Amino acid sequence: MPREFRMKLIVNLAATSAVLAVLISLIFYLRMDISTKADALSSVRGELVGRTEALESLNSLRGDAKSVAPLFDKLRSVMPKRDSLFSVQRDFQNLAQVNKLGFNSQFGAESPETPDSPGKIRLEMAAQGSYNGILEFIKSVDANPYFISIVNMDLVRQGGSFNANLSGEISFHD
Repeated sequence: MPREFRMKLIVNLAATSAVLAVLISLIFYLRMDISTKADALSSVRGELVGRTEALESLNSLRGDAKSVAPLFDKLRSVMPKRDSLFSVQRDFQNLAQVNKLGFNSQFGAESPETPDSPGKIRLEMAAQGSYNGILEFIKSVDANPYFISIVNMDLVRQGGSFNANLSGEISFHD
């Protein structure tokens, strides 16, 4: 009987140990799997938060765009039309003569108007004369009714006079 008891005890302990080993292995596997899935969920949640913020920003920008649209139309109405740009060179020539400057200008590349932005045409100008005359000319260019933005300006002294090279863009609408 003691031998039989020992055998049953060993078999029961072996079976219990095997079941415990399987359960412990299963727990470790599930723990690793849950950890991996938790990391994936955390990553997805972070991405979702980022997308939500982006959508909120987009909606805010759309609202801003709707409120700016009437102002853009108003701005477009005061911008010169493309056809009126033919007089730009003549007008700037007159400003240069008033300030006793030698003057030369030419148009460059043109980008057409789009629904989101006005058309632009490149303008290169060169003026020669006194320093004060060039400053007054630049002030006059800045105060003119054309929407001109000066992108680059070089002012070089040559003897008693100055040479100014101006490049910019004139905005227009069709």
